Amino acid sequence: MLKKNVIEELVRRARLQDADFRVLYVDEATCYRQPSVAQTWWLTGKKCPVAPLSHRSNTKIRIAGALDVREGRIHYHLFSRCGVAELTRFWKSLASHYHNCEKVYLVMDNWPVHFHQRIWDQLKQSGRVEPVPLPTYAPWLNPIEKVWRYLKQKTIHMHAMSDDLDKLKLNIASVLDQFKSGSTEMLRYAGLCIT
Repeated sequence: MLKKNVIEELVRRARLQDADFRVLYVDEATCYRQPSVAQTWWLTGKKCPVAPLSHRSNTKIRIAGALDVREGRIHYHLFSRCGVAELTRFWKSLASHYHNCEKVYLVMDNWPVHFHQRIWDQLKQSGRVEPVPLPTYAPWLNPIEKVWRYLKQKTIHMHAMSDDLDKLKLNIASVLDQFKSGSTEMLRYAGLCIT
């Protein structure tokens, strides 16, 4: 409960307009070339839609994302894999985006890669980026999970782009790009809206 309280206090302070730091919820998601059917199949009988499949391998698209608790801004990078090198690049880009802030707190789950020594050795050089771990096994405390849900509802479930991976990536980017300059709608959707 202590971790949850620390995070709630950071979020409360970050929402103040004069705060000189930012709180970002960060996480990764995986999307596949082959469409997921998810809730589409609750219907039974002959009226069930058919998911268009491809003969190609089920290639992964990895997304590293961050949700700004003050503005509802989403930062993201698309990768073919997501490891130490990719997360280092992504988190460095977050630090440079928020170069005017004294501190950038990254609230994240306890995936071991998040706390890899090579990542933090490089990020400590700025002295501004600080990890804030979520309580163990508590994904419901990470609002960016709702961003992934939104993305899946808008793009991933039952998509018809399994033969065109580049088009699928562009579609994912277009959904996330709606929120790159901030969105009260996304804050509300993610459960972070104050009013």
